[in-house]
Amino acid sequence: TIREDNLDKLVAEAKTLMIERNYSRAVQIYTKILRTAEGDMKKQAQEYLGLARERNNQLAHAKSEYKKYLKEYPEGPDAERVRQRLAGLVTAAKKPKKQIVEVKRSRKIVEKPKWKMRHYGNISQFFSRNQTFEEDGETRVNRNDLNTNLDLNSRLSSEGYDIRAKYRGSYRTTFMPDEATQGSLSTLSFEIRHKKSDLYGKIGRQSSTSGGVLGRFDGAHISYDITPKIVINGTYGFPVASTKQIEVETKRKFVGVSVDLGTFNEHWDYSGFFITQDNSGVTDRRAIGGEVSYFDPEKSFFTLLDYDVFFKELNIFLFNGNWTLPSKTTLNLMYDYRRSPLLTTNNAIQGQGVEELDDLLEKFTDDELKTLAEDRSAISKSVTFGVTQELTDNAQLTGDFTISRLEGTVASGGVDAVPGTGNDYYCSLQLINNNVFFENNSIVNSLRYSDTSRDNTYTYSFNARIPFTKKFRITPKYRMDYRYKKGSDDKRLRMRPTMRMDYRFKKFVRFEVEGGVEWRNDYASGITLKSMDAFISAGYRITF
Repeated sequence: TIREDNLDKLVAEAKTLMIERNYSRAVQIYTKILRTAEGDMKKQAQEYLGLARERNNQLAHAKSEYKKYLKEYPEGPDAERVRQRLAGLVTAAKKPKKQIVEVKRSRKIVEKPKWKMRHYGNISQFFSRNQTFEEDGETRVNRNDLNTNLDLNSRLSSEGYDIRAKYRGSYRTTFMPDEATQGSLSTLSFEIRHKKSDLYGKIGRQSSTSGGVLGRFDGAHISYDITPKIVINGTYGFPVASTKQIEVETKRKFVGVSVDLGTFNEHWDYSGFFITQDNSGVTDRRAIGGEVSYFDPEKSFFTLLDYDVFFKELNIFLFNGNWTLPSKTTLNLMYDYRRSPLLTTNNAIQGQGVEELDDLLEKFTDDELKTLAEDRSAISKSVTFGVTQELTDNAQLTGDFTISRLEGTVASGGVDAVPGTGNDYYCSLQLINNNVFFENNSIVNSLRYSDTSRDNTYTYSFNARIPFTKKFRITPKYRMDYRYKKGSDDKRLRMRPTMRMDYRFKKFVRFEVEGGVEWRNDYASGITLKSMDAFISAGYRITF
């Protein structure tokens, strides 16, 4: 199940992909969102999945998605818009092949290109405070700060060009005496697309999870559509370890090329890549790999492979498949194999008391650094099997079972060995009910059990979204965890009730408040310790 904060990120990514006309990838993201989303988010994702398939020339699938939408949401202005799109697809399929009426040629009027400029984004400020009250009367403040977030987008477009500039960053003002204020930068980029030639370029701080790129970087990306089904890409940049890194760090740099192929037979998409990364003059990473995906209305799968030809080791292998049966039962299987952390020569600095790889160049040879890096990178494996069953039009039951394992690392370079975890087991059950007491509300009850090498944990959680009016919504939450440590009497009971309130003052102004408490009862080494945390977050969000 995708976490709520990750769902928001996926929605933002899918919207960006639609704007960038990467419809094949947008189909994948919206399909993923639909597996977990609820309420308005699910409704919007269903519509945009149909639109993405339509613009990707998957017309039969687009019709299917639009029909699914109208079956679930038959009323309202949004439904009318979807009906018009569906009617447009049907009409387009019946267009006459020959021109019936002969039209006389007229003098061609050449108009100057009309440029349109648009600015949009949002700004938000949230005050957060967290305080702990110990049983013996001691009180301590854990967090006391104001976070200011700014998301700016500018778009200049004409018939021939689409130009965009993006900024996303934040600034944390702390009121704690021993902490410093800190800024973060997620995105600062400029991009341009020539519509007729389908040449696209982007420069600045950006993120990518394809083409062998492992996340956020400072650099440039360029792509060109050779044909509607063949796109070549080139990327050059410097990895960004954290959004708190404001400056461009040039000691590590990479260059990569990739090709995207598809969609073929209305179902299949492929991509392949080669990427090489350098760190202070030493090879950091050199990998080949690719992605294969298949989508149709009933089943889909996505697989990713990343093989490092420098280390001669498999870095990542991921498989995620879904199959929806006629009984409205959806089966999901995911297998994830990866190095943890991902295999790079930079891993050699772990345990050496240095922050940069070049601090070790005089102490170790290149081959020794390579060996140290391999020794510090463990192998992580996990497999998850999930089942989702629609009980009624407004009820859904989801269950999944996961087995994961983290292999140990060996001792080398003065760093001790780290034992593996063995097999860890996780299982969960979730019941989702919609429109129970109010229209467009949802209630989610969840049970989770984990059996790891160190402890066993039982978790119950409750989450409800209740819109009293179009402007005012509350979200009560409750979570309880009971954990006991294997091989001892140590245990912990934790209860965490919270309440969140959203009020939309105007169409573009929203106020949000969330607060709650967390009670903890810890028993360790024969001693019982009780404590309570109280926390609150309050602020506003302006969209423009």
